[in-house]
Amino acid sequence: MWIRSQDKKMLIKANVIQVCSLDDEYTQIWGYVNEISEPQYNGFILGEYKTEERALEVLDDIQNRIKEGISIYEMPEK
Repeated sequence: MWIRSQDKKMLIKANVIQVCSLDDEYTQIWGYVNEISEPQYNGFILGEYKTEERALEVLDDIQNRIKEGISIYEMPEK
């Protein structure tokens, strides 16, 4: 799926999308162009949210869009 980053500056074809809770202040959603298990993978921050719950809602939305066959997703604001 192609995903446009929250800051609108990047459009990547993500093969893996991951929620990363870094601390109590924010949670990021990362997109990877290769599988994470590959030695050289490229990860990009697609969006940042105040809570892990909000990031998981966005991830659920991405999953639903994939099921619907939508090929481009724009990350929602914080």
